[in-house]
Amino acid sequence: MPEFRTHYDNLKIRRNASNATIRAAYKALMQKYHPDKFDGSVQEALRITKIIQHSYEILIHFDKRAKHDRWISELEAKFRQKYGSTEFGIVGKIQRNILIIKYMIRISTARRSCIELPRMRFLQK
Repeated sequence: MPEFRTHYDNLKIRRNASNATIRAAYKALMQKYHPDKFDGSVQEALRITKIIQHSYEILIHFDKRAKHDRWISELEAKFRQKYGSTEFGIVGKIQRNILIIKYMIRISTARRSCIELPRMRFLQK
């Protein structure tokens, strides 16, 4: 399933974050990626700071943030219609992997109950 990045992802905050949290995340990221302090190239630092600054400008204003939240909701609705669920980002991948592991455990226990496995010699003491 395709993934998309939001301004919340860019500032590494939750959707229900307060303005104070947004401002604090913005300041911390701007200090981290400041061209004078960043370990990488100056061009990379400038590119990242532009992304952070644009995300901050969107999320700090109530109207722009509401529009962005509507955009996210519309995308989630489209994916829900197409795929039947909204598995986004790392949480969705973890949930999918947990389901796969549970399925594999169920299969392995079913096989063990049908077939008697030989005991290992080092376990027979």
